[in-house]
This record gives sequence, structure tokens and C-alpha cells, in this order.
Amino acid sequence: MEKLKGFYYYAGFSEPEFLASNLKDFMDNVVVESNYLGDVTENLKEELEEVVLFNNSDIESKEFEEDLKDILYSYSIFFNPTKEELEEMNKVWCLDKDTYLTNIFK
Repeated sequence: MEKLKGFYYYAGFSEPEFLASNLKDFMDNVVVESNYLGDVTENLKEELEEVVLFNNSDIESKEFEEDLKDILYSYSIFFNPTKEELEEMNKVWCLDKDTYLTNIFK
């Protein structure tokens, strides 16, 4: 299974954009803008901090990764996305499954 490492923004308009390689860099540097709500960076950071606390800072656990992916999904951000996960997003956006993914997954 092909998988990218790190955090990526992908909204189906261009290739996935690399944001950060780890949670610390992501939390320190991410800026998230919503078309309707403006800057939602603090909202995202608060949600992520709750997940870290809930998982007792065990960011290596499978449960943490699942919780993290659930939160990020609503912001079109993916953590260690697989090719299959991004292909599924393309289907949700009514795109061909390989749209914008052929160069990133070789």
C-alpha cells in the first residue's frame, strides 16, 4: 500500500500539498483558512490538543492516529495518507480516482 509520510492538504483542486513531517511542526506552523469561517487555526489546534490529552500523549498509538485523521478530515488535511484514501476523496469530489495523484504516487 502506497503511503505518504506527514501532513498533507488535499481539496481536489491540485496535487496534495505537503504541510509538515510531524505533529510538532504541524502545530507550530499550520494556518487553516475556511471559505466560510475565515481563520480556523485555533479551533483545529484546540481539537488536536484534546486528542493528545485524551490519548495520554501516546501519539504513536493506532487510536491516536485514527482520532487525528477524523479531526483533520473536516479540514481537508490528511496524516500519512494512503493512495487509496486520496482516491476515495477524489470519488467524493466526483473526480477520476487518479486526478492530481499520478505524480505524487509513482
